[in-house]
Amino acid sequence: MVVRSFSLSGGGAAFQRLCIAAASALWIAVLLLMNADGARAAATCTGAPETDVRIRLQIPDVDLIHEKSSGEITQIAGQSKKRFLENDTRLNGFAEFRMQTGHQVSVRQLRPGGPCYYLEDLDIWITVQELRIHIASELPPGSCLYRVTLAHERKHIDIYRESVGQLRDEFRAAIHDGTVLRPISAGDVNAALRRYSTAVGTLLSDLRNRNAQRMTRRNAVLDTPAAYRAEYAQCP
Repeated sequence: MVVRSFSLSGGGAAFQRLCIAAASALWIAVLLLMNADGARAAATCTGAPETDVRIRLQIPDVDLIHEKSSGEITQIAGQSKKRFLENDTRLNGFAEFRMQTGHQVSVRQLRPGGPCYYLEDLDIWITVQELRIHIASELPPGSCLYRVTLAHERKHIDIYRESVGQLRDEFRAAIHDGTVLRPISAGDVNAALRRYSTAVGTLLSDLRNRNAQRMTRRNAVLDTPAAYRAEYAQCP
């Protein structure tokens, strides 16, 4: 008997500020859950086939939008940029990013009538849903401020692209450490499915939150009043 479970999560900058400590604590709890029957499972749940693990990453091309005013772009950026702005400063550009992750697990009973179950298939996907650069409509294409603003926002896009690639690699490394792939002893297939799905989902959430915090720190280096002044000083 094979039972499948599907899970999905997504969000933008606000979602990415979730508390790392809480996620990590939950992951520790899941490790304890997976290992609760460790001695019994190690003795009886042997000979499971290797789990088929697939991790997919989809990143779209960047959309360049030159339609909105500086005021509109500042509203789009919202709270994510507010702490970097001085007084009533308006933004000439903004890099918009939104990502969704999800997973599906398939669980199979190791031997008919036995208490052991294993993770037969694991699908993980990382989908970047939005990757956009907004340039204020007040800036003429080819002007100095247009070029400087576009170059700045492209640096943010580079950070997003690199970060989701790192997230994929971190997912792969964490999954293949063996903790969530080991066979378990459970009361029935649905209990096994819940444990596997919870373990995978919590691991992915924890890694995603850590990745998002690193992403935020890297972006913050670019978005300071001093950095903005230095860039604008390039244009007479």
